[in-house]
Amino acid sequence: MTQLKYLHTLETDHETAIAAAIQRLDLLGLVVRRSFDLQAAKAAHVDTLCPHHGSLQCDCQIVFLLVYGEGGPPVTLVVDSRDGSTTLSILQPPPGETGSLTAWQVAAAFSTSLPDPFV
Repeated sequence: MTQLKYLHTLETDHETAIAAAIQRLDLLGLVVRRSFDLQAAKAAHVDTLCPHHGSLQCDCQIVFLLVYGEGGPPVTLVVDSRDGSTTLSILQPPPGETGSLTAWQVAAAFSTSLPDPFV
């Protein structure tokens, strides 16, 4: 079963967090492609209330980044942002399944052993 695994929280907007995450993953030779974007998806639904803010005005954003490693399918990095805080999580495949090496690399990218572009 695929699980959502928390990696890191940043007190910044989603675009700054995405740029920093891409920079960090690039250090490991991983390739990142932007996939789903909540604000783009809801653009056609102009009168939809935000479930977190209860209004039409909201800064909520969810972006899926597809992270490609050496062979195998991409791993999904979930960037979830609201109210100036951004959480990074990974959709992690079960151990032993294709893509688990890339998932491990993505998780390792946010360990303290690497230079921290978030500072």
